[in-house]
Amino acid sequence: MVPALLKYKFQKGVYLEGGMQFGWQTKSYVEFNSDNKDVHERMRYKNTDVIQRIDAGLLSGFGYQFKKGMKMTIEAKYYHGLVDIYKERSNTKSNAFFVKVNILIGAKKAKANRNESM
Repeated sequence: MVPALLKYKFQKGVYLEGGMQFGWQTKSYVEFNSDNKDVHERMRYKNTDVIQRIDAGLLSGFGYQFKKGMKMTIEAKYYHGLVDIYKERSNTKSNAFFVKVNILIGAKKAKANRNESM
């Protein structure tokens, strides 16, 4: 999945994002798991023939960047697919909700190293 987003930052670290997301599927299967007493079974059936290889949809979200010294953000995004997942079935679009936390590590060291080399 490759997102192409525009971001608008408000004051106090709040931001909104929106755009498109594109995807390419390389393999697909349906898996069934069964536990019957002490016997565990797993069956996989390839279904690449009936699945669309290309996916595209809308992605939007919001987030918050903590104080500049912390270098940490938290965000939530929602994806709504525009392409049916199954080739011969309508109304099978994908959707997903994401929650993400970013913690930047080593930013001060990199900046200090650049200043020393000049």
